[in-house]
Amino acid sequence: MAKRSNAKQEAKKLIEKLPDAASWDDIMYQFYVRQKYEHGIQAADRGEGMVHDQVKKLFRSK
Repeated sequence: MAKRSNAKQEAKKLIEKLPDAASWDDIMYQFYVRQKYEHGIQAADRGEGMVHDQVKKLFRSK
C-alpha cells in the first residue's frame, strides 16, 4: 500500500480544490466524505468489506 499523507496536508489539498465561494458546510461535507472514504479503504484492507455479489444479494432480500 502506498504511504498516505497526513490529515493536515490532505485537508489543505481538499480546501484548495474548492471554489472561493465555498461555505463552511461545503468544506465540512468534503472532510466528511474524505473521512468515510479513508475508513472504507482501511476496512477493506482489513478484509471487512463485501464483494459486489454479496451486496446485490443483501439488497434483493430486503
